[in-house]
Parts: sequence; structure tokens; C-alpha cells
Amino acid sequence: MKRREFSLLALAGAFGLPALARAAAPVIEVYKSEACGCCGAWVEHLKANGFAPRVTNVDNPSDYRERAGIPNQLGSCHTALVGGYAIEGHVPAAEIKRLLAEKPKARGLAVPGMPLGSPGMEGPRKDPYDVFLVDRSGRATVYKHYGQEVQAVQAGAAADLVDAEVKKVDREAGKITLRHGELKNLNMPGMTMAFRVREAAMLDGVKAGDQVKFSADRVNGAITVVQLQLAQ
Repeated sequence: MKRREFSLLALAGAFGLPALARAAAPVIEVYKSEACGCCGAWVEHLKANGFAPRVTNVDNPSDYRERAGIPNQLGSCHTALVGGYAIEGHVPAAEIKRLLAEKPKARGLAVPGMPLGSPGMEGPRKDPYDVFLVDRSGRATVYKHYGQEVQAVQAGAAADLVDAEVKKVDREAGKITLRHGELKNLNMPGMTMAFRVREAAMLDGVKAGDQVKFSADRVNGAITVVQLQLAQ
């Protein structure tokens, strides 16, 4: 058996899934939080572009990202599997089709964070973002760049602090996983998600199980915790 074929079967087995094959309407397995509206919008984008999504709602979508070998720094709010590849985040259907046609030796594609204007994250503006190709060693290179389109942006007030529970702290990666309420400034419903933090020192004195208040915003295209404090 060829190594690529073995890797495909091993990945499918790890997820408890049948091997996925290309077809007229390629089946794509999607793992997301039930409460995530932008994930649902991305699924609709896939349907509109000829894919047949099979959605599984899970408590911790990041677990599936880790199993697929996508680095945490490239993480987003959902992970999908198609044709032996992992798809992390709001990757445009056009790039998934290109991936399946070119068949590179890679783990898959990723769009880190949730860039405004990417599929499923349509809004008042379109931010520039990159689609990354993750090779078998975990190294990421730009697969496709999507540039900024100038649109009217409504000025908004500073984000309010939102209640959350700390589920995991990864000081080495500079990330924190929070089960949080709605982030109105980002049009994000409540869910459990791993965030980058603006400064590593923000994680000092914080541990799993703590109740916190935080705010998040887009920093260099990635959703990032910019304020974090223990709840009183």
C-alpha cells in the first residue's frame, strides 16, 4: 500500500470515518460547535459550490484540528476532512477544489482565525487574508492571498467585556481556550474556542476552570484576546 493511501486510511480511522473519495459532489466531513453561526454559513458556502457537507456538532472542534495535524497557530472555529486532506477554518471552496485537483503532498489547508469577508464571515468589509498550505511536516506556506476590498465601515464602540470560563491555557503557544458568551463586535455567537492572546503575560495567573471577563478583536487578521481579567 502506498504511503499516501495509508495516511488517508489512518486519518479516516482516527476520526472513525470512512475514507473520503472525490465525486461529482465531494463529501466533506465538518466538525463544528452547534452554536457557531459562521461555521453554518461556511457549510452553506460549500453546498453552493458543489460539495456535500456532512456536519457533526462537537464540544471541542479544536480536538479534530489537533488529530489532523494542523498547527494550533493556524486554528479557527471548525475543521473539515475531504479527500484525505484537513480543511481548517473559512477556506474558500475554490481553494479546496484546487487542492483536490492538484493533490499536493500535504496535510491540508488553513485560514487562521475568522477573517471578515472570508466565506461564512461576510460583513461590512473584507479584510485581507491568506489561505495556507500545511505540508506533511506541519510547515505552512501561502497557497492563495485574498486582498482587501475597500468598503464603507461603520465605526463601532470599544468591545464590552464578555463572561467566559477558561477551558485550557497553552502558554507555550500563547493561546487560551474559552467557553464564552456572544462577542457582538465580531458577530460571533457563544462557543468554545482557542484564542491567541495579545501578550503572553496575559496568561500569568490564569488556569483551567477560572471564570474570566475578556474582549477580543482582530489583530493582523486573527481574532485575538486583547483584554483578560479574572471575574470578581
